Amino acid sequence: MKNIQNQRDFLNVLIKLNPKLRASLLKQGSKNLKRAIIEIIVNLLRGNIKLTKIQKQKLQKYKNVMRRVYKRYFNERNNKIKKTKINNNDIVQVGGALPLLLPIIAGIIGKAALAGAATAGAGYATKKVLEKVGG
Repeated sequence: MKNIQNQRDFLNVLIKLNPKLRASLLKQGSKNLKRAIIEIIVNLLRGNIKLTKIQKQKLQKYKNVMRRVYKRYFNERNNKIKKTKINNNDIVQVGGALPLLLPIIAGIIGKAALAGAATAGAGYATKKVLEKVGG
């Protein structure tokens, strides 16, 4: 989720681009961008992201590409993305699904950011209380 949050703005820009420009940007994209896309695929295939029937139907044409990316770049034993070099062609092929995936992901990113802000606020409040009690 950390990779997705860090690349949130760039992913939102990718949604709005035409397919050729999106493909060229994905090829030149950073390792963290590619890892964010893999993280989205992993969460999608593991069922961590809830989809409607219509969303599932639209993503059907990308299922084989997403499964291939999952098998190549995700290590199930330690639940981490592998440290291997990420092939640009795999990411570009998945890039066609980004306009379908990112609106779904945007809601999840927003909820995670809100939860992080709430946790940080609670931590700050606890610190202030302890400062008053302690001295």
